[in-house]
Order: sequence, then C-alpha cells, then structure tokens
Amino acid sequence: MSGNKICDFCKKEFSTPSNAIKHKKICKIKINHDKQEEIERKNKELLEELEKKDEEIAWYKTLLEVCVKKPTIQNNNNTINNNIQNLIVNLDPIDFSQIKDNLHQFNFTKRQRGLEGFAEFLCQDIFNGKIVLTDHSRDIFRYNTIQKKDVRDPKGAHLLSESIRQSPDELLETFKSTREILEENDMSEENIKKTSTAIKSVRKIKDNIAVSETDFSNVIKVNAIDNMNNKVFLK
Repeated sequence: MSGNKICDFCKKEFSTPSNAIKHKKICKIKINHDKQEEIERKNKELLEELEKKDEEIAWYKTLLEVCVKKPTIQNNNNTINNNIQNLIVNLDPIDFSQIKDNLHQFNFTKRQRGLEGFAEFLCQDIFNGKIVLTDHSRDIFRYNTIQKKDVRDPKGAHLLSESIRQSPDELLETFKSTREILEENDMSEENIKKTSTAIKSVRKIKDNIAVSETDFSNVIKVNAIDNMNNKVFLK
C-alpha cells in the first residue's frame, strides 16, 4: 500500500515501506516533533509540581486561619504536624451509596433551600467528619471514598455530581414538587429560585454535564473547616 511508503511527518514518499521506516529515524520534522512533545511533557510535570506546592502553602494558610480564630488551642507544633500528615489517610471513607437509603431524612425545611439544603443533609448524615479543606483560596476538598484514597475535589464538584447520581430521578421530582408547594403558597421567592437552580443542576448532571454550585460548596466548606479544626488541633 502506498500509504506505508509515506512519512507521516514530512509526507515524503519512498520506494518501499522499509525505506520509509528508516527515514523516520532521521526525519527532521519528526525529530522536532518528538522534542516538542518531550518539552510539553516536562512542562506538564513542572506545572503539576507547582500546583502541589501551591496546595501545600494554602493548606498551612488555612490551618493558620483556624488557629487565629481559636486562640485557646494548645499549639503544640509537633502534634499539629503529626496530625496533618495522618489526617487525610485516616479519614473515614465516604460511601455515596448510603445517600439513597437516607433520602427520607431530606425534609422540606432543607429541600426548599435547594442545593444548599441538600448539602446540609449530606453533611449531617453522609459526609460529617469525612471531609477537610486543604486549599481555602481555591476551595479544594480532600476525602476518601470506598473506591479511592485521597480524592482532591475543587469546589466540591465531584461531591455534588456523585451525590446526585445516586438517585437523580427521585431528587428531580423532589425539587419539582417542593417548588410547586412554594409557588402555590406564595412562599419565599429566594427559595423558589434555589429549587429552580437545583432542578437545572440535577438535569445537567443526569446529562453528564459538569456542575459546580456555590451554595452547595459553601455549606461543605463550613463542615470541612470544622472537621479539620477538630482533628488537627488539640482542644
């Protein structure tokens, strides 16, 4: 076949496939292409290392903020450092499959506040004590799941999508019926908007569209900081 006789990089055609293969070893365009790929690979590795360093710096800043807010803490440096090292690996794993069995506890008071209320339900019954915030500026949450250790989750996007995927149809109908009650009884306009936002988010997640909601992540953040406070510092 003539295609086997053509260099994929410079498009030069040779009399035999073997000559084309030999040429690729000295083809200047291929050599430059390989060099560029190597540079891009190294740049990617460097960027990943920088991101890890940034996250570590943000982690210590967050711990400092907690320490300042709680002056009664016995600030034993050795204890704190040891706790930080072991904190994430020792977190109890999140089992998302528990959500469906506990949805009956997602009451109207929480439902009417949309994803904010959904997050409160999850923090009380599913996530409590299992999440920490390691990067305050970028809202990077860390936790373990049954399937994976040390999940890094910016904005809690994975927490939201995975939680909704456990029972999307039921949640969709729940938020719809809640909005109808709010509208029929001329209740809080703000909560009507929140349930409408929740409906849109559930539909997007059902269609595998990435979703990140501030109302949801803010509630998770408070729980995660409290959890880190309790686990890292001695009272």
